[in-house]
Amino acid sequence: MRVETLQVAYGPPSISLLRQSHGGRFTAWAFDGMKVGDQLQARGPLGTFTMRTPATTPLLFIAGGTGLAPVLALIEQQVRFDAQRDMVLLWGMRRSADFYALDALRDLLVLAPGLHVRLVAELADDAAQASERMTVEAGTVLDALARDPAVLTGRDLYIAGPPAMLRDLTHALTAQGVDSRRLHIDSFGV
Repeated sequence: MRVETLQVAYGPPSISLLRQSHGGRFTAWAFDGMKVGDQLQARGPLGTFTMRTPATTPLLFIAGGTGLAPVLALIEQQVRFDAQRDMVLLWGMRRSADFYALDALRDLLVLAPGLHVRLVAELADDAAQASERMTVEAGTVLDALARDPAVLTGRDLYIAGPPAMLRDLTHALTAQGVDSRRLHIDSFGV
């Protein structure tokens, strides 16, 4: 399978907006059939997954799979407002090789000294090229939280990902006593 990324004409050129998905009808057309000059109409954003946290509160972003897209938009916004803000991104994937937009994350790490990125893969290897503030861990996001429950302390959480992950994570966080007012969940598809 060929993996490539498309860019858009506006916004930061380093942010990849589309990753080819094996068997995906739209991405098959976009990567193989779309030509220069073709026009698309898009509508959005339509959700309510927006920043609601005071500027002084540390943030924990949790993404599963393509749930990175809405989370990344929030991180970029916060980097523009306050690059020093204490922020942690915990992003889970099945395999380390599945992580995408790593260049965009590295660019954000350069701009935001308060940002730390933790990549968590069930099948972890060194494919993601870890650094001091971008680490690679084995397991799931739930495993990572169990290993480091202190990361939850005093933070508001912004979470997006597959419905099953959102359900499991919400139950686990509630069981750990995380105040539901600190949870902000992109509930599309849940």
